[in-house]
Amino acid sequence: QLNAIYDEARAVFRTQNHLDEKGFSRAPAKTVQPSSDIAFVAVHAGMAAQ
Repeated sequence: QLNAIYDEARAVFRTQNHLDEKGFSRAPAKTVQPSSDIAFVAVHAGMAAQ
């Protein structure tokens, strides 16, 4: 009976935290820097010399 209560509590915890049955996260990976914000970077000769 105690094992059933424990298993049910673990299942609720995993579903609330988007984990699979083994406890691994299945949420989309977060990126450190969003790449979609940079649309265009102006480049001209002599930029490295400045």
